[in-house]
Amino acid sequence: MASRNRGQGGTGNVWDAHAFAPGVVLEPATFQRLRSIAGAVANLWSDLGFTSPAGVRWSEEPAKRVALLGLRIARAVGMPEEQGLRILRAGFLRDVGSLAVSESILLKPGRLTAEERAAMQVHPLVSCELLGALLPTEDLAGIALSHHERYDGSGYPHGLEGTRIPLEARVIAIADSLDAMMSWRPYREGLSFAAAREELIREAGRQFDPDIVEVLVSRAGFRRASRGMRRWVELVGSSR
Repeated sequence: MASRNRGQGGTGNVWDAHAFAPGVVLEPATFQRLRSIAGAVANLWSDLGFTSPAGVRWSEEPAKRVALLGLRIARAVGMPEEQGLRILRAGFLRDVGSLAVSESILLKPGRLTAEERAAMQVHPLVSCELLGALLPTEDLAGIALSHHERYDGSGYPHGLEGTRIPLEARVIAIADSLDAMMSWRPYREGLSFAAAREELIREAGRQFDPDIVEVLVSRAGFRRASRGMRRWVELVGSSR
């Protein structure tokens, strides 16, 4: 069974990029810098006079998984490396605005009420404002703002449709959803690798960019994107 130890580094650990994303080569300081930025975001939130609901904290582990998976998807579909690294940075920081959302909403296993849903949908706006203030030249704020938009226009916060959604946000939406589908939750098991792939196909043109999905689920494209993901699914599924 895969190690259940979290955050300690080393082979067989969900923190180890090469355990589930072999071939993703990054400078050693990459995540140290992003971690520092996340800390600065939390400090800015506090400096502005806001307090986070009790128990709420931004979670680094899923942020790192989505960031690395987003980079691998970008490479699989042939995006320039600079754009892929922007996806990595935005994927890591996209949900820092969850500081503004109650833990009871973030962790609720069932369907959200209309009031809870409205509260949840604030977090991309908060992420955008904080990242825009701290990193005005890195073009991450707009990506964070749009990563919950849906290709058919039914997403939030602005109901953007199709190519009006930034391309980087469309990639992160897929990475975020794959991670969520295949990760274990206290109230459900994660989907299998094959079931997650089928869900991508089913939601192409509705939730997801159909052109990205078409390339990604092709035999060669999905093999490039998912190399190592079976091992990653085992790690995520056993980290309970």
